[in-house]
Amino acid sequence: MIKFLSYVLVFFCLTCARTFAAPNDTSLQFDTETGLFVIKHHTVDIAKAKFIFWSGAWVWNAVKVETRIDSSFNYGFSGANKESGLTLNGLAKGSGANHMRWRFHVSPGKNQFGGIGFAFEHAPFANDAFVPELNILPGKDGWTLKLAADQMPIKVVIEPPPSDVIFERNGHDEIRVYFAKPGEKFVARDYTISVELPEGSPILPSTLERLAQPDNTWYNNLVDTSISPVNLSFLNDAEKPAGKHGSLEVKGDELVFSDGTAARFWGTNITGYSLFTTGLSDTVKQAKRLSELGFNLVRLHHFDSDWVKPNIFASDTAAGLELDKESLRRLDLWIKALGDEGIYVWLDLNVGRIFPASDGEGSQEMIKNGKGPSAAGYAYLDSGIEAKMKVLNALLLNHVNQYTKLAYRDDPRIAFLLLTNENDLTHHYGNMFLPDKDQPFHNKIFMAEATRFATEKGIDPQSTWESWKFGLPKLFLSDMEHRFNERMIAAIRLIGSKAVISTTNSFGNMTVAGLLSIADGGVVAVNAYTNVGLLEADPRYLPNLTSWIAATGLAGKPVAITEWNLWKHPTYDRSALPAYFAAIASFQGWNAPMEFAYSQSSLDNPGIISRWEFATDPALLAMMPVGALIFRQQHVKQGGSLHYLSPTMAEFINSPLSPLTSQAIRTLTETKRWRLALPVIRELDWFKPSAQEQGATEVKDIATDFAGSGDVICAETGDFCRNWRRGTFTVDTPMTQLASGWIGGETFTLKSVTIAIKTAYASLAIQSLDSKPIEESQSILISMAAQTIPAWGDFKSNRSEPVLGKLAVKARPGLVAYAAFGDGRLKPLSVRYGNGAYNLNLDATLGTYWIVLRDG
Repeated sequence: MIKFLSYVLVFFCLTCARTFAAPNDTSLQFDTETGLFVIKHHTVDIAKAKFIFWSGAWVWNAVKVETRIDSSFNYGFSGANKESGLTLNGLAKGSGANHMRWRFHVSPGKNQFGGIGFAFEHAPFANDAFVPELNILPGKDGWTLKLAADQMPIKVVIEPPPSDVIFERNGHDEIRVYFAKPGEKFVARDYTISVELPEGSPILPSTLERLAQPDNTWYNNLVDTSISPVNLSFLNDAEKPAGKHGSLEVKGDELVFSDGTAARFWGTNITGYSLFTTGLSDTVKQAKRLSELGFNLVRLHHFDSDWVKPNIFASDTAAGLELDKESLRRLDLWIKALGDEGIYVWLDLNVGRIFPASDGEGSQEMIKNGKGPSAAGYAYLDSGIEAKMKVLNALLLNHVNQYTKLAYRDDPRIAFLLLTNENDLTHHYGNMFLPDKDQPFHNKIFMAEATRFATEKGIDPQSTWESWKFGLPKLFLSDMEHRFNERMIAAIRLIGSKAVISTTNSFGNMTVAGLLSIADGGVVAVNAYTNVGLLEADPRYLPNLTSWIAATGLAGKPVAITEWNLWKHPTYDRSALPAYFAAIASFQGWNAPMEFAYSQSSLDNPGIISRWEFATDPALLAMMPVGALIFRQQHVKQGGSLHYLSPTMAEFINSPLSPLTSQAIRTLTETKRWRLALPVIRELDWFKPSAQEQGATEVKDIATDFAGSGDVICAETGDFCRNWRRGTFTVDTPMTQLASGWIGGETFTLKSVTIAIKTAYASLAIQSLDSKPIEESQSILISMAAQTIPAWGDFKSNRSEPVLGKLAVKARPGLVAYAAFGDGRLKPLSVRYGNGAYNLNLDATLGTYWIVLRDG
């Protein structure tokens, strides 16, 4: 939790809005979450510090830290663990251009030990000529980190010397500083931490210092959750009702309907309680609102999960399965209401279901394992789990929707089915069945499968079952997944569903080796999240969610993004995400992105702003229609001829190939349209790589840098650019022109607009609504957003920062300006027209994030 002195921050923000990372790319920032620091190198958080304490037999004692900003580069912090009685408090001060010092007092709790943990990130530098060198000081009073051969190392010194300084688990990813080790007497004491960076490496202001803080000019609750402030429902006019063009089909890497109409989906998720506790009339209203916001695909997610009450089950016992009639009715209505608005449905068949326990040995193992009988990992080994999944699939797909009068299997509104959510053996659950995991029933199955695979392929069984390793174990685990996928897909087709099937999702930073069996489905699906600082990552060193998605783009397969979002909420930079993501998705030609999520709580009574729901969040909601126009109308063009990244067998199976380890993946994603071309795999005769298109460019070196020189990375089409050092993103096309990120104090001159914003971090987009260039358009939408935060003391209310500055839009004369409000009102605005442009002065009196210019 952060406390602040408003008058200091408001003044300081004016001086720091244009502060960028240092040219030598090493810097230090006070961390307002931990009270300690983050060291950045090439925009990577190469070193992060936090307080770590335990008591007794390694019982974790979380420390809640509050920080404050006293003045420029002067901070205070305090922390406590109420259960143990630990307290700490101190000050941090920037003592020079490349020095900073922390002075603090620690008063331990009973039977406590611990100190500070320093986490280090080395992977992005693995291919550099110089790999960072981390060493503990000889006196065990700190550590050094050398980042360049010709540069002095970073030096961190703790005084008085702590009890111990060690590499955790003998690795080089974490150093632990113990004020007291387990069993030692921990006495109250003052400590000093001194951090010295190489000369020329600055101390940067914290992010909070760069941002304005709430005052009485901020807007309260900008949106009404039953009304859309803009209306893009015209995008769905040709699709009403959904399904009119027939069932969805896969043609190579494209999605088309059976009548030949091309399909392009911009989607979101409705999840959990929203599905079953939203009133029936509100369900219809929300379907209409979703269409007006620009969506034409909704994923219905978590309807089977045990934590959702009610869920789809009336009962789920060893004796049989019964679906809840009222829950089915509500699911039916969502499908009908969405379809009536031209919105298709993605239906997840298994997410969080807890299966009934039987007396069987396998079921008891699952309970003993602490996970309960679930599909996570077990689906691939346990025939009982598989059989129960098939029963639910049959009940659902044979169920007749009481509103459409169609069985789910026959309803073209249901365009996609997902077999099982975030469920794989290759990276997440394969280790559960090893000999040392105390699961003899499932281990016996696992080892028998490993022997079968090894015998069939003529390879060593020992090298097959070691699931934590790359190489042959990844092929064996993929084969197990494939055999399950074959059985499940065949059962669904036997029921009669023609929906496009996705097997599971790539998630949690999976490597390319996990994609083989995911490709069994009609689409390759991926869940991807990004950290704070979306626009500020140097692509030569640091991936974001777009490169993780691009790395799943197998040649010849459509790409569906079942979840995308920022990981933390609320964050200062989430207003920049929709437009940035949509631009990359359109450029790359991805097929079905779905934001996570529109809502998780009842839409009769929407919940707080979180990554689970943006229905009430102006920062995201204001920019989602911007993304819809960019993606669905292709305001950002698809990239030119394809590039194929062609790793060798050894590169993608024997090593962890991913955006973390490949500069080519990171830099191709924002510059060239590309796909991943994997080779034929002798051991997996069922994996059929697609042929490369004629005229395409093959990239064989996974370390190739496509970003070019300098701080700006641009699409080859010129439609968008990102200045990662400044943290800004621009789109400059005939029908969408925008600037987002740390744009305060800058002037952006685009084809038809000039943007000069004072607000430190904001997003501002100007878009044509009638498919004409902005300068010829008769209907122009101006969307903007900045910070939105929960209102103090009331987490169901929010406050949004006004976007302040000037905007000039070159457009035809005679248009009338209106402020559009979240409750549906339009208010005429007085706007000066001169020199062929509408000149708008954006100030806090505007009271909204939307302006429309249109024929009167």
